Amino acid sequence: MEETVRLEGVPSPEERHPDPGISERAATLARAPADHPDWKKIELPGMFKGEPVDWERYDGEVVLHRVFDLREELLGQDLLLSLGAIDDYDTTWINGEVAGSKSDANAWRTPRFYRVPAGLLNARGNEIVIRVWDAFGGGGFSGIAGDLWIGPEDSAVELTVPDTPVRREPPFPSLLEWQRSVYSDLKP
Repeated sequence: MEETVRLEGVPSPEERHPDPGISERAATLARAPADHPDWKKIELPGMFKGEPVDWERYDGEVVLHRVFDLREELLGQDLLLSLGAIDDYDTTWINGEVAGSKSDANAWRTPRFYRVPAGLLNARGNEIVIRVWDAFGGGGFSGIAGDLWIGPEDSAVELTVPDTPVRREPPFPSLLEWQRSVYSDLKP
């Protein structure tokens, strides 16, 4: 996780911070290699808490990065990337291509499901970059571990709400360990 813009928290959802679009720092990080020295490990899902940023008191922009390998039998297939609910907004890239984004008023509680076209992924070294804009209150991934997966849409998926797949088996590959870093041009 890399914090690129930090703003004082606002007292109510009606006063939420508008998303100004991706900052120059976040755009640079979205292109940074996996061995960038500022990346640190973080486990998701979870809300962004504690040091070095107290996300209960601040809002702003965060960049997350994940490298993963794909099992051979999944190559050449259309897949689905599941990230669970992200508080508040996101733009998600896979191997440099925008996979999807969500920025409406209810985005903070909406599970993310992005289609990944056949041919976009490789057997090794695939990268997911997520830019999160936290507009109000705590930010982060509010789902459960089973929400973070990439695989065939019809594999171990149960439709409990129309058009909302829910994985009932362990994810493959697991997308629980991410890299993060913290940086801010703005001081509290």
